Amino acid sequence: MKKIKSAIITLFVLLVFFNCTKEEATIKYPESNLDAPSLMLHVDGNKIYNERGEEVRLVGVNICSLEWNSRGDNVQASAYEVFANWNCNIVRLPLSQDYWFGKIENWSTPNPPDGGAAYRQTVDDVVEIALSFGKYVELDLHWSNAGEWGQNSGQHLMPDENSLVFWLDMAERYKNNPAVLFNLYNEPHDISWDVWKNGGAIEEITGGNTENAKTLKYTTPGHQKFVEEIRALGANNLIIVGGLDWGYDLGGIAVGAITGITYALEDTPEGNGIMYESHIYPWKEWDGVRHDTRVLCIKDDFPIMIGEIGIDPYGEWGAAQRPDWLKNMLDWIDENELHWAGWCFHTDATPNMISNWQYTPTRHHGAIMKERFLSYADTNAHLSGVPILHGKYHSQRFVSSLL
Repeated sequence: MKKIKSAIITLFVLLVFFNCTKEEATIKYPESNLDAPSLMLHVDGNKIYNERGEEVRLVGVNICSLEWNSRGDNVQASAYEVFANWNCNIVRLPLSQDYWFGKIENWSTPNPPDGGAAYRQTVDDVVEIALSFGKYVELDLHWSNAGEWGQNSGQHLMPDENSLVFWLDMAERYKNNPAVLFNLYNEPHDISWDVWKNGGAIEEITGGNTENAKTLKYTTPGHQKFVEEIRALGANNLIIVGGLDWGYDLGGIAVGAITGITYALEDTPEGNGIMYESHIYPWKEWDGVRHDTRVLCIKDDFPIMIGEIGIDPYGEWGAAQRPDWLKNMLDWIDENELHWAGWCFHTDATPNMISNWQYTPTRHHGAIMKERFLSYADTNAHLSGVPILHGKYHSQRFVSSLL
């Protein structure tokens, strides 16, 4: 009898699960949870505050895959996981401008093509999850196309004219959404600070010294133009901008000791401000000094986001050779009260924080970060109840946990 009863329960759960996967996912807000929706953030000096005047420190993870896969890998379920169980208050979400508009057709895209509708819905889902927790999403333009729709999709030296089309569409869609922050471009590199700010002609070679080598020529509007165009639409969301040297070096934003020149961007009076972002990995040769020179050089003037940080298990720059590197870096981040997001909350994108889709943290990386997140003040303390997630968001983990 017990076996029959168990089988019936199992069958019922499976039927519920497969039925739910066909439904539109919904989030239920606890009725008493009046403070749940995210509060708009703004910059004041080198700090970030919400609408109640409370200082906010952003800590979280990158949830990647939407840059290379239009469907994403457990994106919504992962966002819920880190907000509910890892004590994070922000998700950095890498995106592709080609997938956003449905300009690429491959194994991951809908058939027949939908012009990017399903992709945009996935992003909407993550934003809605963040809103339900009163938390935040950093929408990061990770992959551009060097000015050719459907071609050259990947990380380039700078965003292109098509990137401006992307940001105008994003600005209209998420204009003044309190959960949404705009990260203009992932990792600018190998260009001057003047081009970084004001734009210009770009020539880059892809494929290296191989038969697939290709010279790309395009124009970048420059980050200042992106800020101006986004603000012209009335979107005052906080904007995040990465430095040079693959998003690491913020030196050009600081006022030059000799020249007195700074390439800091100018916001409008109505805008909620600009935060600058740096990406730090072991190969940036941390010695306790270089990061102070290249990153903390603007600490007194602007808020700083360490938008990517992580370590692989092995190799010259891995945890086996540098067992204390990650802990030391997180200590450094905390001591300087920087905002940060670990790379990457994925099973395969290295350095990976999780080893499976049951969200088991990797010992060398994810476990250290999760422990650090849980040591912070409770980011769900403002909630009277954790939002309940239904439908397709649960993914395989929901079924396995019930069975």
